[in-house]
This record gives sequence, structure tokens and C-alpha cells, in this order.
Amino acid sequence: MFSLLFSTGLIHGQEPINEEKLEFKKLEQLTNSTYKLYHTSNEMGKWVYLKLNTANGMLTQLVIDEKNNLSYENNINTLPLVEKSNQINDRFVLKSTPNNYTFILLDQINGRMWKVYWSLETEEREIISIP
Repeated sequence: MFSLLFSTGLIHGQEPINEEKLEFKKLEQLTNSTYKLYHTSNEMGKWVYLKLNTANGMLTQLVIDEKNNLSYENNINTLPLVEKSNQINDRFVLKSTPNNYTFILLDQINGRMWKVYWSLETEEREIISIP
């Protein structure tokens, strides 16, 4: 009987879960946001993320090299893919492919697509329209 009362007291005596602390698990990325990060998979010992401007299709790659304590960002494309008057958040999305270094960029409004190649080598980074 004592153990039942004791255990009941422990259950009721616990503080409720603070949902603010758990919020990060629910919101990986906001909807209707201008920028989104996409993680890449590589075997180079570096963390590489693709940062997409969802309104205009511009892409950069963020490289985090913990071994050498470096972080830097490189352009993949430097020109917007739509005119300023047609830019709206969440217009563009990236989809991964079986090739770790290739993504598909999709314009969700008109269906246009591009192959996106990321690389630590400048000459190997590019974006090519898919006809």
C-alpha cells in the first residue's frame, strides 16, 4: 500500500513537459520561408548544406569543416531564375537524387526543372536547365 501511494505521489509530483523545449523537434523548417537548407551526403569529412532561396531559385553551398575549424559559403548560381515580380516564398524546392552530388531544382509554379551539381571544386558546381 505504501509503495502504491509513494509511486502515485511521484507521478503527480513530476513537472509537466515543457513544450517550448520540444518545439525544435516539431519545426525543422518553417513553411512560407525565403531560405531552406538541404543536407548533402559526402565522404569528404565536411558538412555541406545547400541553401536555397525559395523565392528566386538562387543557391549557395555552405561548407563546415570541423577538422580545420572553417565555415564558408560558395555560390552555385548567381542569377535569380525568375523576375523580381514573380518571386514568392516556397516557389522553388530541391529534391535529392541517387547521386549524392546532384539535386533537382523544381519551380513549383511553372514546372521548370534544373540539375544542380554541388562540389568543393569551383569548376564542378553548376546548374543546368532540364528541357
